[in-house]
Amino acid sequence: MHDVSTIPLTRTRISFEGKHFTEFSSASVSFTDYRLLRILQRLFIYRNPEAIDSFLSTKPALISLLVDISQKLPEFFPSVQPRLVLRRDDENANYLVVQVPTTEPVDNALGRMQRCDDEWWLDAMSAANGKVVVDLALE
Repeated sequence: MHDVSTIPLTRTRISFEGKHFTEFSSASVSFTDYRLLRILQRLFIYRNPEAIDSFLSTKPALISLLVDISQKLPEFFPSVQPRLVLRRDDENANYLVVQVPTTEPVDNALGRMQRCDDEWWLDAMSAANGKVVVDLALE
């Protein structure tokens, strides 16, 4: 049995709608506040919520990134509720896709996404560690 007090923990503080949450994680352990997972279900349209919650409970740092994404996307895509989809890559590793649904003409939507990339996402995506992708969903 391990003495929990000796496990080096990383603490992440997340603020949302005036409430504060703290995530604790280490290389081998994470403590996810499940209230945060419920908040994400309000911010995104989920595809397969159980699988997404399970994935996020093993990668709590992504939760704060997803909250940031939900707060930043409206600057580039007003009135859009993004979708959150769990995918598997060629190496059988899971990752999340934040789909931004739009019915805009393709050139307009691509221009907005390019602006989002240039002004914010390219700097922020390092926190995703290859586990979150933001992409357009042309409809």
